[in-house]
Amino acid sequence: AEKIVEQVVAAQPDAMAARPLLKQVVTSVLGAGAFRPVYEAAIRDVHQTVFLGDIDTLTVQLTDMVLIVRTQAAVLSPELSAQIPDGLTDTLIEVQSHPLILDAVQTGEDIRLLAFVLPLASIMAFGASIFLASDRRQAWVRVGLGIIAIGLVVLVIEAGLGELVVRYFEDDATRNVARAFWNAFVSDLNIWALFIAGFGTMMVVAVWWMLEPADVAARLGQVRRFMEPPTAALPRFFWVAIWILIGAFLVLRWQEAARLIVTLAGIVLVVNAMAEMLRMIAPGQIGTTSSMKAPVSRAAVKWLLAGAGLLAAMAVIAGGYLAIDRSGGAGVVVEPFNPACNGHVLLCDRRLDDVTIAATHNSMSNTDDEFVLANHSKGIIPQLEAGYRGLLIDLYYGIESERSQVVVTDVAPSTPEERERLVQQLGSAAVRSAEELRKRNLDAGGVRDVYLCHIECEIGAIRFSTELERIRVWLEDNPREVLFIIIEDRVHPDDVAHAFEASGLVEYAHTQVFGEPWPTLLEMIDSGRRLVVMAENDTGGVPWYHHAFTFAQETPYTFKSVDEFDCSPNRGQPDSPLFMVNHWVTPALAQTGDLANSADILKKRIADCQEERGMTPNIIGIDFYARGDALAVVATLNGVQ
Repeated sequence: AEKIVEQVVAAQPDAMAARPLLKQVVTSVLGAGAFRPVYEAAIRDVHQTVFLGDIDTLTVQLTDMVLIVRTQAAVLSPELSAQIPDGLTDTLIEVQSHPLILDAVQTGEDIRLLAFVLPLASIMAFGASIFLASDRRQAWVRVGLGIIAIGLVVLVIEAGLGELVVRYFEDDATRNVARAFWNAFVSDLNIWALFIAGFGTMMVVAVWWMLEPADVAARLGQVRRFMEPPTAALPRFFWVAIWILIGAFLVLRWQEAARLIVTLAGIVLVVNAMAEMLRMIAPGQIGTTSSMKAPVSRAAVKWLLAGAGLLAAMAVIAGGYLAIDRSGGAGVVVEPFNPACNGHVLLCDRRLDDVTIAATHNSMSNTDDEFVLANHSKGIIPQLEAGYRGLLIDLYYGIESERSQVVVTDVAPSTPEERERLVQQLGSAAVRSAEELRKRNLDAGGVRDVYLCHIECEIGAIRFSTELERIRVWLEDNPREVLFIIIEDRVHPDDVAHAFEASGLVEYAHTQVFGEPWPTLLEMIDSGRRLVVMAENDTGGVPWYHHAFTFAQETPYTFKSVDEFDCSPNRGQPDSPLFMVNHWVTPALAQTGDLANSADILKKRIADCQEERGMTPNIIGIDFYARGDALAVVATLNGVQ
């Protein structure tokens, strides 16, 4: 972010005053989940260049950053966006590296084969040392101790070298980067070192295991005696406390307990197998510290098997209970008939234009799906579950790169006239960047599709068809609900219609003829046509795809604070039967969302609009659906609260 801001200020000194705001914009763009694949793809190119080429300078190029930064800056401040020069370089990071460093990296890649050869050679050497030794049991123990030493030495060396590498750098930021690189390279090595040390330990334990054969009945007797409480008061108190802790651990952390038990059982099996292997390779060198004990009696075996069977049955029962509890129940549950319409029986006999619904603005823009400057904390389905029945969404064409798995906005102009218009709006650099992005991604096998995006798909995108399928499933699961979708369409209506048909949602789409009365909610539910879909721009003559501002009139939608809210006419006609109140503040911030969605502010705005426009709102669009009192205010307007 610092590099980009420095380049902007260097190219446009007038932007120095807006540096903090520009830093905020750039940081939000770079912090988005959608940007990570773009960056990873660029770094992957550099990585391949290092290992396959012979260069001294590494350059990370992200040709779409001009377009992304400018459009995001326009959201916060059009004046700031205008200050970003068209000629901003696409080179973001330039790393000057000493040739010795690159030579060392490339040499490491060349000798990588030794990482497979040397461990195999060491295993063969260890095996030969055991078989050639005069006392194989002693050699076995020495090999085990040697393997333990290898693991511990690797851990110590790694920790020491890592600290030296990090201390080599002076500033904290670079140290953090160095530590991250070091951990990325050696984390697997640490795991292998621990595994090797553990394996050597099991080799040593196997000798003791072999010399001290286990008497199962005696071991069970020892366990039984351990479970009996002592007679003295103080030891008995500690005995109670210990068993309470053990029992609580088994109940509350049963997954960790099961993992621990299985791990110990696996260790026992491996150690036992090693002991048997040692008996095979050194049969004449095996002695015991005591004479072999009598075999386990049949009665003890029966009791052991019965106990194991009882424990297994209890585990199955407990596991089944937990599975049922976590899934919310099992079997077929018959749901009672719910006569409500959109949550209330009183709404069933109301026409759609006599009902107020709460809608979410930029419904797709949410934190969970990693949108930059998100309008909501969670996505569309959680919004529906919360009680919102209107969705205000944006559609764009996007191209998903097979290599980077990121969606880039396809805003490249299709005609010379369109290109000239975009140059005037965004600048020539942004248009060139968009054209280069389209060509590069299509040439690389990218797929063009319709996406739910806000301004730019690079800062957040959801495939439209995927979200429509989720909405269809939700409608199937909620047969008494009526939904309203208004689309800010930057795509051809045929593509929208195709997506609805492919998802099966077209079967729910209601067709309304302008001038005719709207049906009641109950009539829409009984007909199955309980989804109203509208477009802001072009409907393409699709019967169920209505033009939003033929059927609806609205308020303005750009306000910088709640004090600027007004109810003056915006889009739509005076005879449009539906009334939409756009009730959000730009940019979308949680704090302003709390204020805008508060009951006092929302009720005053609605009362002002009713008086000024002579209509009760049918659609109230808000940001940050989970904050404030919008649902309660809408319920009051509908007379159901």
